[in-house]
Amino acid sequence: MASLNLLQMLLALIIFVCLLNCNFAQFSAVCNTPENLQNKVCCPNNCNRDRGRGDCVNVTSTAYDQSDRADQEIVAVLRNAPNVLQKGTIDSRYLWPTMVFENVCICSGNFYGVDCSECAFGWSGENCENKTLVVRRSFGSLSSSEKESVTNGMLMLKSEMGYWSVVTEEPPTASGRVTLQDVSTYDFLVYIHHHVSRDASKACQVLNGGINVDFAHSGSNFPIWHRTYLLIVERALQRVLGNPDFGLPYWEWESNDLSVFDERYFGTFSSRSGVYQNIANGLNWKTVCDITYRRKTENDEIAYWIEENPTYCTEYWAPCDPINDLKSSADNQLQRGNAETYLPNPREIQIAIAAPQYDVPNVNGKYRQDSPRGSFRSRLEGWSLMCSTSDLCVGPQVSSKFQRLHNNVHDWIHGHMSVPPSAVNDPVFSLHHSNIDRILESWMQRFSSGNRPPYQPNSGGHIGHNLNDYMVPFFPLITPNEQYSTSENWGYRYDSLIQATLSDSAIPDCNYDPQNIGECHVCTADTQCTQNKINGKYETCELSTEDMRVCSAIEPTVRPTPGSSSKMLKASLLLFLLIAFLTLVLEN
Repeated sequence: MASLNLLQMLLALIIFVCLLNCNFAQFSAVCNTPENLQNKVCCPNNCNRDRGRGDCVNVTSTAYDQSDRADQEIVAVLRNAPNVLQKGTIDSRYLWPTMVFENVCICSGNFYGVDCSECAFGWSGENCENKTLVVRRSFGSLSSSEKESVTNGMLMLKSEMGYWSVVTEEPPTASGRVTLQDVSTYDFLVYIHHHVSRDASKACQVLNGGINVDFAHSGSNFPIWHRTYLLIVERALQRVLGNPDFGLPYWEWESNDLSVFDERYFGTFSSRSGVYQNIANGLNWKTVCDITYRRKTENDEIAYWIEENPTYCTEYWAPCDPINDLKSSADNQLQRGNAETYLPNPREIQIAIAAPQYDVPNVNGKYRQDSPRGSFRSRLEGWSLMCSTSDLCVGPQVSSKFQRLHNNVHDWIHGHMSVPPSAVNDPVFSLHHSNIDRILESWMQRFSSGNRPPYQPNSGGHIGHNLNDYMVPFFPLITPNEQYSTSENWGYRYDSLIQATLSDSAIPDCNYDPQNIGECHVCTADTQCTQNKINGKYETCELSTEDMRVCSAIEPTVRPTPGSSSKMLKASLLLFLLIAFLTLVLEN
């Protein structure tokens, strides 16, 4: 009987904790009311103005000023959406956030949140006067219980409701009002990454006259936008785990650390043949916002990248509806694949952090995907050709088939991770981007605050990418200018940064056609050469005395697949549960 009472007490405690979290859950979703949407006002509690925390401000004129300073080709695509047959509605990203709310809270000092009731990232205390600092560590260095905590936190975010609402329907004209839908915290994270890339498919690019519209990729704010995203993820995990000291770990893929892909944590790759397979184990949750990934051609290729028919853009461009996706009878399970690519190595990172400028305009004066070699942002994102063997060099934009660094990791995991709008469905996304942010921080720390290269551009870039633009679709509002600073200003640091060992002047230009990729040798994280297969085997890259890499034959590394360790773990767990059950029966 004593054991039964103990179980009842534990159950009551669990219920209490759940209720405590549920009662705390009011954030952006609080503005999802007919009155707020009709008046386009989101200023809960009058932004706590009486406490000196913020003011309710009409940001319409600011949004128009930002639009006037931006790349007008991009602005025209956004503004013209209601007149395009394949779209036919306003684009809620245009003049952000005024298509949804014109009057919003602008917080002062260290205050933050939809009503300025929270502390900004890196601050705590009743009046947000205490500086905080958490440490982000390599996932591979965490204990088993710490790794399980990360996985459990992601699962909790998948079911946590009450914090976020998203746009699921847009009206034909600006005089209409959008439809907002409350979603779980994790599905919100998937949604916003989908939302920024709605126009990025091949079909939509053709419809838009060859213009790539993307509010977080292929442009200047790429690392800054994702830094903001990670702060939101980290704070959400701190909340559900009840641990304000939690730091979002990073996946150190350049060291060939594959501990993330474990059946106890984020699942392995399927052992079955074929490219597109459900992950064999691990997180078993339904995916959302992934029509861009699910749509395949007759050859089982992802249509998103190659289908040029503008008709496809209608589906790709429409706002995602996470609740409908979850109700779908389709088997929308997370998938990974077996693309023939590689995990980047430390030398590629060295080439990236040697870049002398944050970003650089192309020959047409545009800050777009094809930035010249001097751009750190382009090298980091993976658009610059980088050779990491004895033919060390950095060059112009690579073809989409042979991408580098950040992009290559997405391709290596493949599946949902290979398509930007669906990528966040894989929780490894956040650990991957935590490492990308670590590289950004390593580059920033090369310079003292007084001589760090400035964020570019101030104006003339893609709307949302300019220095003082509101980054879409973050709410509360934030600009690259505010976010472009070292991590400790945002309340976190990394346990280990990457020290620069190469100077940009020591890296020659690639003096050959980058499409002839066979001439560009790359040493992967697991010491393979990406070129020159010998009898079906890749060559291995070995560090020579000249700090270059030489090659010899080796078998390619196989991705993690389900193994005997999982069976032993399950057997041990069953034995433990059986012993616990028998103990309760005997005591009663």
